[in-house]
Parts: sequence; structure tokens; C-alpha cells
Amino acid sequence: MRTHIGRLGTFTLISLLSLLSFAALAGAQDDIVKQPNASPMLMLRGNAGDPHQIEAKTEAANLAGVPSTYTEKVIYSFCPAPTTCPDGYYPYAGLIQDTAGNLYGAAALGGKYDFGAVYKVDTSGNETVLYSFCPAGLPCTDGAFPRGSLIMDSAGNLYGTTYLGGANSSANHGTGGGTVFKLAPAQGGGPWTETVLYSFCSESNCTDGEEPASALIMDAAGNLYGTTPAGGANTAADGGTGGGTVFELDTTGHETVLYSFCSQMNCADGYEPEAGLIEVAGNFYGTTAKGGANNGGTVFEVEGVAQETVLYSFCSVSGCTDGDEPTAALIQDLAGNLYSTTGVGGANGAGTIFELHPGTPWTETVLYSFCSFPKCADGAVPAGGVIRDKAGNLYGTAADGGNLNSTCVDSQCGTAFELDTTGHYTVLYSFCSATNCTDGDEPVAGLIQDSAGNLFGTTIFGGNSNSNCSLGSCGTVFELVPGGGGGPTVTLSPTALKFGKTLVGKTSAAKKVKLTNSGTATLDITTIAVSGDFALETVKKTKKVTPCVDGGTVAAGASCEIAVTFTPQQTGTLTGNVTFTDNAGNSPQQLPLTGTGKN
Repeated sequence: MRTHIGRLGTFTLISLLSLLSFAALAGAQDDIVKQPNASPMLMLRGNAGDPHQIEAKTEAANLAGVPSTYTEKVIYSFCPAPTTCPDGYYPYAGLIQDTAGNLYGAAALGGKYDFGAVYKVDTSGNETVLYSFCPAGLPCTDGAFPRGSLIMDSAGNLYGTTYLGGANSSANHGTGGGTVFKLAPAQGGGPWTETVLYSFCSESNCTDGEEPASALIMDAAGNLYGTTPAGGANTAADGGTGGGTVFELDTTGHETVLYSFCSQMNCADGYEPEAGLIEVAGNFYGTTAKGGANNGGTVFEVEGVAQETVLYSFCSVSGCTDGDEPTAALIQDLAGNLYSTTGVGGANGAGTIFELHPGTPWTETVLYSFCSFPKCADGAVPAGGVIRDKAGNLYGTAADGGNLNSTCVDSQCGTAFELDTTGHYTVLYSFCSATNCTDGDEPVAGLIQDSAGNLFGTTIFGGNSNSNCSLGSCGTVFELVPGGGGGPTVTLSPTALKFGKTLVGKTSAAKKVKLTNSGTATLDITTIAVSGDFALETVKKTKKVTPCVDGGTVAAGASCEIAVTFTPQQTGTLTGNVTFTDNAGNSPQQLPLTGTGKN
């Protein structure tokens, strides 16, 4: 079973999926592999004017450009009951939204039978479980443990996958190979009806695929397409588990494997496609977490049956600074460029945002390397991919990094971010800013955005504290609202410091910067860090001046000051930053520094 990708390269793996029998399946409810959902966007073609249809073209043209100051609101905290979680918990899957503003998702665990659930959260924050898996008990022939995002057709039916369960269990595969399912709403309300459209491992050695973990896409005729990270024709090439598949499921329930990975020597074509697909002109594009020329994963194109082209192999650069292990779906702009994230690799080993440019060959640009701020305050392990607004700005989540808070699972709680078209990176929100992480912890899935610019997502931990969940908190559905609206907000004056020419080894005069809390609540400063040939100088407290200090506070409407000096160690133009980490929604804030050393 699959156990990879994680915190700065290695997630803490609590094995949900190393299951060898139904007995193990039955006892798995409190164990979970911390492996990200790989579908940040719904990819469903259709009429955006239909009240049930959710439009998601390869470029998300309906997304609005938004400012970089956000307020977080927890719409729903999972598992409020003291002993059970019939509403679900650990919502690995990303969200989709209908035209009325209702949100839909899947919780990997919990539900009435504790094998996962599909849920709806309405615009008032009320949650309804639409379906709880495994009502008939083991072997969960209807599926178990849904981890991928959902899609919705024009009639309001939901489609998704479960990682385990299904009709095909045996002595060699006691957990089932997973399913593709459909949920149909009842006329006039009432329970939704589940139909298993396909159970994987229907063929010997699971050559039809195994363990689907991502969202599906649907064509105009109603055929479904997706990936499985295991199974396929090449079971011997990958230690007996198979390299994974790209599959088609037609409207009669007939499955066709379009491509089996690890078809080439040393899996140069890639293996373990964790993410869903996008479709462009009848061809399918996606990522594999491993394999390729350097075993760092790939971006691939599948055209027809058994015709695959590797567009890019990661770890092509020394130290994998170009990225490593892409597990998220791609998006595409109108020029044909592809965008997504890698969970690790990059300049600091903590993941990247990348762009691929079409050509012969395709070329890659790393747009951002995570852990670029002190102590990864900008985030780390961006496993959920990105979305793109019509102005070209990118938005996503990082599962780790952000606030250094001991109440997080690993003291680093994740961030939501924006990368604008100039390459400027902004943390829109650092999770676990609230006591006991009631605002959420670890946003593994990506974001969606409505026409007003509000962002929505899930965290797999945080929210209401409940000992029934194995790590004390069960996850959230959250909204990030642009333009503030409450809480502390940091503004800096000036927004950058430029030092003149200074002799090498000599220290310049100090320059001051004022930090103002322009929000409506007290600002708690965690750290103030400086980089490059620059240093912080002590600011003397007076009746008019309050120094900014680590661990200090700034009341709403009040200000504090820092002072910075420049001591060049070499000639030429030198740069650095002052980074403020705090509880503001736009934390951390960076102040660019420049100076010139001379002899």
C-alpha cells in the first residue's frame, strides 16, 4: 500500500492503508496515512449556466482577482459529538461548490459506520451527511475511505472514488481495490442513493487498477476518467503492486485501462499517479509521484490507448531544486502552460510551485520554493496544487509550516498562499493562529474560489477538540474572506529599505521602520528575523516610540518600530529581508532590504 510524501519529505505515517485483511480494515478507523488529496480543482466540463453544473475549465476563468489580506472563518468543525463522529472526520478531499453556494466534500473517516462519508455544508454552516460508507458491514462492497474530491453533473448527481472496499475481495486482497461511485439525490429530499459504478481489482493482479485516490473528470457524453496509483498491467515492475493506471469508465460501467504505468525500463514513464487528470482536446494530462528519468516523478500526456509521453521528469537538476514528487492535479492557462506543485524538492527541499511551458522539449520554471522564510513561516509541503484567477494569480495551501505552535500536530500548522504574476509570494493565512487550533490545522487539499474572491478549503486536523479523533481534533471546512474584516492586520512604513554605498566591513547608520496594527484586535508578534548583510539594532523605548520585539504585542491602532543597519561583507549590490511572524491574517510580512558594498 502507498505511504509517501510528507512533512519536508516524510509525513508522519499512521497507516490507514497497510491493510491485509478485513479484520485490519475494520480496525483502521483511527489510523490514517497522511498522504494528500491530489485534486485541488473540480475538472468537469459543462454549461456554467446550469444550476447544478459546476464549471471548471482548464483555466478557471470565473475566479476573481483578490487582495492579499484575508480573514479566516471556520464554517464547520467535524466531530462535535463527544464519543462518535457520524458527521465524518479527517476531510482529506477538497471541496466543490454549487451555484447556490453549498459546499460538498468527503471525509476519509467517520460517518455513521466509521468508514468515511460524503457531506454537504450549506451557506449557513449546517452540515448534512449525504452518505455513510459500509452500511452493510464488512467487506464494504459499497466502498470505504473516500479521499478524492467529488464532481457533480447537470442533474445534481455526485461522483467520486473510494480508496478501498468494493466487490472484489479475496485472500490476496482482503480490503477490496476501491470503487467509483455515484450518489443521486432523492426527489423531494430524503436519503441520497449510492450506486457503485465500478469495483477495482476485477481482473487478475488488479491489472484494471487499484486504490483510486483522486477526483474524476467527465466528458460531454458522461464517460468518467481518472487514475489509480497502484495496479495496472505491470505488477512485477513495481514490487508486485503495479505502477498505476489512467482509466476510462463509460456510461455502461465498462472500464478501459488507457495506460498502465511502469511500462518502460526503470519506470521511466513514471509510476504512482496520485492526482486526477485534466483533458485538453481529447488528450489527458497528469502527474506521477515517482518514476521518470530521475525517479522524482513526472508530468505526462496520454493520447489514445497505451500512448504516453513524459513531458517532464523531476529531479532533473542537482538536489532536485526543480521539484520532487508531484502529487497534485495540473491546471492550464490559455497559452497552454501547465501549473501545479511538488510536495518536496525545490531550493529548500520543502516543495515548489512550478510552470511547464509547451515546446520540444517542454521546459520547466520553478515559480516558488517553499521554506524561503525563516523557520518555514511561508509554509512547506504544498500537496494540494494551485488554482488560477483570471488575472493570472495562483492560490493554494501548504500542509506544513506557518505558525510555530505547539498545539499543532507537529508544531507547524500550514498556510494558505497567493503567488501573483510578478512572482511575489504572500501568506494569506497561517493556520493554528487560534488557541488549540480551533481555526484548523494542516490544509492538505487545495482551495476553490467563488466569484466574490472568497477562498474555501479543508484542514484534516484542528477545529473542535475531541478525543474521539486519534490526534484530538477532527478537521474543518473553512472560508478565507478577502479584505480583512476583523483581527489584527500589519502594515509597514516604509515598505522597503534601501541603503546607500557602504564600505565593506563598515556599518551604516540605522534606518527605522514602523509597524502598525491597522486591524481590530491585538497583534501578537512571534519572531522578527533579518537576513543577508543586515542586522536589527535596539530601539530605545520613549513616550512616543515603542520597540517591536519577539513575543511582544501591539494593540489595535498602535505601532512599534525596528531599526536596521547594513554591514556589507563584499562589494556589489546585496539584498536581504526583515520577516515578521505574527497572528495577523497576512503573516508573515517581509520587508525587502538592499544595499551596495564598496571598497
